[in-house]
Amino acid sequence: MITEIEIQQYLQLTIDLACEGGRLAKSLIGKTKSSFKDDKSIVTEADKRVQDRIVERLAKEFPSHGLIAEENTPLAASRPKGDAEFVWTIDPIDGTRNFAKGIHIFCCSIALLHQGRPIVGAIYEPNYEWLFSASVGGPAEFNRLPVQMRPVHFGPETVFGISINTYANRPVILHHLMDYCMLRNLGSTALHLGMTAAGMMDGAIHFGGKLWDIAAGALIVEQAGGIIYPIDKNGLIIKKPLWPLDLKQYNNDALPFVAANACLVDDLQKG
Repeated sequence: MITEIEIQQYLQLTIDLACEGGRLAKSLIGKTKSSFKDDKSIVTEADKRVQDRIVERLAKEFPSHGLIAEENTPLAASRPKGDAEFVWTIDPIDGTRNFAKGIHIFCCSIALLHQGRPIVGAIYEPNYEWLFSASVGGPAEFNRLPVQMRPVHFGPETVFGISINTYANRPVILHHLMDYCMLRNLGSTALHLGMTAAGMMDGAIHFGGKLWDIAAGALIVEQAGGIIYPIDKNGLIIKKPLWPLDLKQYNNDALPFVAANACLVDDLQKG
């Protein structure tokens, strides 16, 4: 059993590492080269440097903990994987395309999962100095102040964060949202989730997010009183929790989701 003191210690470390990673990324913008990975996503040398900085600290403090991180660096490859009881997941720079283009909107997102469920998470955007964080059983916070999601219904003033790629299909639900509400794409799934929890957006939807994109933000949304559900390839909501995940079998699979308050989720289910 994990004690509340241990959870708070994990949370503080996660916040510290997310802030350190975000600040390091900010210091490197415009100073590193970028390339494309096999899945067509972009990566920069900064992604790898930020991730290795975080992993070095975690390896010293928790050598038995597992790691599922976005970048396949030699250091990351040397760590235990998803079959550990505790597993860290790291997105060193969520919003790498922004970062590579010199757009100052990106974040560092870190979560710790216990038996396939996030127990602490932090997202830090260093340009605006936005910190979203939460622990299981505790409040969601924005810049260290508690946040609670409001029961907003679907309508023309609803603001939805969407994440889409030019090489992915556009499910029908995106056309529905485009016709009936306001859409925003900041280039960072983690930020969309944190902003949903903090009331800057009313909901978020993504069809291609990976564990490292969503674990911290999903916990923050849930602790702010929101709901995060899986969705199918057509955007239909699957009314069941995302967690626990079988991390032993996780192979960088996409985890399509919708995140919003309960009223908005119900409205979307009704069409």
